[in-house]
Amino acid sequence: MSSILLSARATGRSPQEWELLTYDGSAPALDWNPLRGFMPDGVDQADSTFPHSMVWINLPLRPIMTGPSSFDWTSVEEALNHVRSLGYQTVLHFYVDYPGYSTGIPQFLLDEGLQTFTYGDLKNNGKSICPDYRDQRIVQAFTAFLIALGARYDGDPRIASIVPGLYGFRGDWQVGQHSSWEMFPFDKDLLVSTMERSFKKTMLQLRHPSDSADHDLIRKFGLYDAAFVELTLGSHAWNFWQQVQSSDMTDLWQTQPMTAGLSPLGFDKTGVFTDKATTEGKKVLECIRTTHLSWLVAPDIFDAKGMPSPMKKDDVLKADRLTGYQLSVSAVSLSPDAQNDLAVEVRLENHGIAPFYGRWPMEISTVDSKGHLGSRVIEHWPLATILPGSSHVFSAKLANAGGIDGAHLLMRIVTPLPGMRPVRFANISQDATLDGWLTLANIRPKAHK
Repeated sequence: MSSILLSARATGRSPQEWELLTYDGSAPALDWNPLRGFMPDGVDQADSTFPHSMVWINLPLRPIMTGPSSFDWTSVEEALNHVRSLGYQTVLHFYVDYPGYSTGIPQFLLDEGLQTFTYGDLKNNGKSICPDYRDQRIVQAFTAFLIALGARYDGDPRIASIVPGLYGFRGDWQVGQHSSWEMFPFDKDLLVSTMERSFKKTMLQLRHPSDSADHDLIRKFGLYDAAFVELTLGSHAWNFWQQVQSSDMTDLWQTQPMTAGLSPLGFDKTGVFTDKATTEGKKVLECIRTTHLSWLVAPDIFDAKGMPSPMKKDDVLKADRLTGYQLSVSAVSLSPDAQNDLAVEVRLENHGIAPFYGRWPMEISTVDSKGHLGSRVIEHWPLATILPGSSHVFSAKLANAGGIDGAHLLMRIVTPLPGMRPVRFANISQDATLDGWLTLANIRPKAHK
């Protein structure tokens, strides 16, 4: 990278000149970037060495909601703090009925006489029970919980996003063949509107684009495909992408994250991530591209015993690297003024398949030859507007930035938690001067005559 000479005696803005930066999308550290990629399921898998930045935490409502308006957040806090201690963020999900597991229905609702239904399908064998979702007591409980959850956790930096769940088998907003157990549509509308009112900072994802009749409201949420690969593509009404198309929301990914969980059934049947270019191996890549997937819950990949034998890590990494965003800086322009301030313009590009959805600030700073940061500025650039294949030019101004001999100009996205892995740019100068920072330019004062 060549040096850009700055004159402290410059008068007015100098002619714009662009310094080109070299793209490098192959660095392994990019695999660990936040808000993208595959993630493990639960704290037991959180310390896996396979690249990830988030952990899926699936919790029953039962121990959390102890009364109509009383809550014990212990299980939530323990999970959040454990994941945080490992340097990751959490994606939260809640349920009251998970086939094969003990009931997640709060005890006070059962004590009040809430009707429940037993079932033997979905490998449940009568263990879990389905509540009567048409009983207003459980609708009121869900509403109260969502309000309390938002009041306590909206904007919590430990949380990457929330898939509220609650209703349906596994919190997936469906009750299968038991149509008489379905929640009334107007109660679904109530829950979705409550979510929107309760969360203004933390990203939320719904299960289906039809979870509310208000399509403008739905567009304020991302979506979560709970049966990825198995039921993602196809022309049936239950196929995820068919639902998205029917709802005229194929462009939703441009503003809201598309996320998913790898279907255990689909995983067993399709043989995704094998060492051969199988039809289903190609299908997982097609699913990722079609949905513009940002992140995927994939517990089998993070199993403590290792990946199932048909899988090769390189094949899994290929799919993982396809998800989400990949930001780089293609060029930078520096213009000093008479006050020794420095105007900076940065051309950012997105080489991924989805935007960077985090509303995280950008920091630009000088650093001297001893590694000491100097003039700094924080900018709140709308990074989510950089769609795949596009570029945007953003600007900033640093005060007293032009007179440091041997200085470098650095840039980074400020992550919300100390100790998190940084958002690395796909440039060869990433981490070249300081870990976690992209070096934009080498700058030195112009000799005075």
